[in-house]
Amino acid sequence: MSFNSNALSTQWGSFLDLQNDLKPFLNVPSSDTSRDVVLQDLIDGISEWVQLEAGRPLAKTRFEFKFDGNSGWKGSYLMLPYVPVLEVISVTEYWGYSGPHVLTEQTPTSQVDGWQCEYRTGRLTRVFQGLIPKPWFPGSGNVIVEWDAGFNPVPKSVQLATKEAIKWYWDNTQQHSRSRPSGQDEWNRPDPSQFWGSVMPAMMRPLLEQYAQVGMG
Repeated sequence: MSFNSNALSTQWGSFLDLQNDLKPFLNVPSSDTSRDVVLQDLIDGISEWVQLEAGRPLAKTRFEFKFDGNSGWKGSYLMLPYVPVLEVISVTEYWGYSGPHVLTEQTPTSQVDGWQCEYRTGRLTRVFQGLIPKPWFPGSGNVIVEWDAGFNPVPKSVQLATKEAIKWYWDNTQQHSRSRPSGQDEWNRPDPSQFWGSVMPAMMRPLLEQYAQVGMG
């Protein structure tokens, strides 16, 4: 399987709302807007960092990739590198000089010459009518797939861990002197030797590690 990335979104999406999610968690009054810019920057930055570390989108994110046709097992399937797949937006297969052919999803009740998707793993299979696998049309970068990946809604454990990471930054960079940071007991102290790096309190790492994607992505 070979592909070239052309992600439509160069930024991982934020998945916490400033007013409804973060301010209550930090005990910041909703009427206090004096620090909204800083808080929103923390939401955006930590949300992006969490997803980069996980190697996958956690919030709904749209991608567009080019794949080489006639690849994979007997050339019948492609593996979308970001999962879980929420929705396949479009699948276009270029047949050399014949140009683009837009394919649609085949289901047991809709028998078409198209594709099937295993949404959990991202396996996209080319099929004849009758639910029979067939090879993708051979070519270099001739299969273009656009899809949404991530979780909807974002798991509560991910939201909690992200809010705790934001709180740690907030408490240690905005609320206290840097010479006397808070939350430095063993359970809350970030550990740079661990997978989640130097900014994630130890008690929050297990909540996020279960969502890390190993391999493609």
